Amino acid sequence: MKEDVLFIGIGQAGSNLAYEMKQRGFQTFYINSTNDDVDLLDIDDNLKYHIPGATGCGRNRAKALNYTKEHFNNIDNIIMTKFPMFKHIYICFSTGGGTGSGISPVLLGILSQKYPNKNFGYVTILPNSSESVDIKTNSLECYSQLQKLTHINNTLFLDNNSSVNDFIVINKIFADEFEKFIEITSYKSVRGNIDDDELEKLIATKGNVVFANKIGDTIEVTPIFSKPEKTIQKAFVINNDDPITISMLENTFSKPARLFSGYNEDIKNSYAGLFGLPMPKSRIMEIQEEVLKDNEEIVIVKDEQMDFVIPDSLKQNNVPKKDKVKSIDINS
Repeated sequence: MKEDVLFIGIGQAGSNLAYEMKQRGFQTFYINSTNDDVDLLDIDDNLKYHIPGATGCGRNRAKALNYTKEHFNNIDNIIMTKFPMFKHIYICFSTGGGTGSGISPVLLGILSQKYPNKNFGYVTILPNSSESVDIKTNSLECYSQLQKLTHINNTLFLDNNSSVNDFIVINKIFADEFEKFIEITSYKSVRGNIDDDELEKLIATKGNVVFANKIGDTIEVTPIFSKPEKTIQKAFVINNDDPITISMLENTFSKPARLFSGYNEDIKNSYAGLFGLPMPKSRIMEIQEEVLKDNEEIVIVKDEQMDFVIPDSLKQNNVPKKDKVKSIDINS
């Protein structure tokens, strides 16, 4: 199945993540607005696309969007000419940057409608709470676009705010987990197997995806993922002699409509993949609250640097209102 999956890294963070998938034997391609981000990676030049004339986006999503408008047809032609055989395409990017955050939602929205015979998904990265307000604001704007995409299948949200506080380690863990997922058809046992058709059904499932492991008597989501919502549509389990039961899934999440089971007696812990979850709204709400708090602190710092006292009544006008993030129409 690896030969059917393409990972496209957009921007620095997306390229680093795609490069980890390359290390696992997946086909990869890289799009960036500056060569500096990918020149440090061992990638053939024919697998890189530098947007003509671009010198980076500097966390400016609008700048990246303009690049997309100008060069979309070229990007489309290059991807589909170089990789026409790939049925499953995952785009990797950070929600908080400029290039990946700005280009990826639009690219996903158009390609997924233009090529309905292919499965499009994405692997995206949410920011750490300690990161700057512009990164977190970009993340909210990007998310507002992503939630409007209607032709996307698997979505995976990695969280830099997780207990794993090193993005390099997060990338490696994700690559390991995804590789374990793709290899579930290779395990053969008289107890039961997962076949290629069932794997295809999982890849074609719309909604959020997380991977989990059996720890003791419970199922624990791999900590690199944003805390998931509870409702799942489909799931797979690969069990050893200490199996994950459907009641465990139901107690921790919900009872899936479809459960695909395989066995591998040689693994240390039974593990699972949960598909069709809602998007991680609770984490997005946390980021929104962080942005509001950060903006209020910026206002206070500016006030303290002045030589005169601003009345409280006037200070109130400087505090950003808790408006919802403005949505952008991808189709326009």
